[in-house]
Amino acid sequence: MYDLMIYSLKVGVCLAVFYLFFKLLLSRETFHRLNRIVVLGAMCLSFVLPLCVITVYREIPVLPEIPGGEAAAAAVDDPLSGSAPWRMIAGTVFLIGAVATLLWTLCSIIGGLRLIRGGRRERLADGAVLVHTEQPVTPFSWGRYIVMSGRDLAENGEVILLHERAHLRLRHSLDLVVTDVAGCLQWFNPAMWLLRRELRAIHEYEADEAVLDSGVDARSYQMLLLKKAVGGRWCSIANSFSHSKLKNRITMMLRKKSSRWAGARVLLLLPLTAVALGAFAQTAYVFPEDKGTKENTTLRIRSPKSTPDLKERVLILVDGREVMTLDSLDASDIKSITVLKDSTAVAAYGDKGKDGVILVTLKKTGEPGEVVPVADLKGKAVKITRAGLESGSRGQVAQKGGFSDGVLLCIDGREASKEEVESLPAERIRQMEVYKGEEAVKRYGEKGRNGVVEIHTHR
Repeated sequence: MYDLMIYSLKVGVCLAVFYLFFKLLLSRETFHRLNRIVVLGAMCLSFVLPLCVITVYREIPVLPEIPGGEAAAAAVDDPLSGSAPWRMIAGTVFLIGAVATLLWTLCSIIGGLRLIRGGRRERLADGAVLVHTEQPVTPFSWGRYIVMSGRDLAENGEVILLHERAHLRLRHSLDLVVTDVAGCLQWFNPAMWLLRRELRAIHEYEADEAVLDSGVDARSYQMLLLKKAVGGRWCSIANSFSHSKLKNRITMMLRKKSSRWAGARVLLLLPLTAVALGAFAQTAYVFPEDKGTKENTTLRIRSPKSTPDLKERVLILVDGREVMTLDSLDASDIKSITVLKDSTAVAAYGDKGKDGVILVTLKKTGEPGEVVPVADLKGKAVKITRAGLESGSRGQVAQKGGFSDGVLLCIDGREASKEEVESLPAERIRQMEVYKGEEAVKRYGEKGRNGVVEIHTHR
């Protein structure tokens, strides 16, 4: 719930910026269809952009050497430490507001359905359904229904039907459904309700334009709007005949058509989108590759805000393999460290990454003392230890030396060169088997007459 609240706050910031953009640059223009697309597109972008997280990788500066031979420690800030009570309180308030907004929307839908079911329905030629009601309601349309009182139908039915049919033909009801659903998540955001009001105004502008284009006298139509401005109740989920601010509607009817160049302002949405993507970008810090000759140091991941159970909560992966701790890892073995958090970690690793992920990449080339060379080994089953190769006989440790010339070397079933085997880190080796004499020839033919060394690594 807390993550959903944070996401909604980011959406709210986007909605506020897009509303200011529309209000300042486009709201007074007469290209209503383009404005409608811009408002709906801005809403959709606001909900999508916070999910598009760009990760920027930066190198952590090399830490100074600590006197006294103590282990060097890399401090990685952990914002994922224990939850505070205010998170639960904020999440609860957010949930209550969202549920209350949803219930209010459902009540409005139920009220409209009651009016439709309680009236006398008449199917029109274009497929719309006219609902006659004796209640004093302002004419409105929703879905495929047009609700109108008997008095309005008798006095100005033709003009009102032209207006409401335009709403149905342009599918304005779908826009209202989208904004109402978005409003449930953005109930706390004034920009959401202001954009919703702008969209309703655009709907009325489009319907008014359709009425005037049909040949209705503009002055008489404006007088009708004045009469209906003090009408009865209407449903908030529907397009009402007298809904938007009357002054703005009349002003828009009298306004000169906007030029095409004014519509080019829409292109300013592109840099706004780029700014939003940059604002939501995350930075992942990696350690630079150690090119010096310093002594090996121990690397520990610590956080000043961490709790004792940090290791149990944070997912740690070393070369893709899950481990419990990094305390015993040599710093010279590490190529890079990446810290993932929040939605990025969950998207990549699911629930395991909800408390953060530390990705450690080891260097590919081994350091002196990690490679286990083989000289003259007897026996077959040979295991790898940090001290060297341990043969099947207890306590017998093979002496380190070079590989004998002509010995066939294989890594995971494929032939390998001497240099490739000698550069293989010991921690990657799972098991080693040595074959000599007839057994080697039986398995590998003439290639194995001088002996065979099979190395099996951790996959």
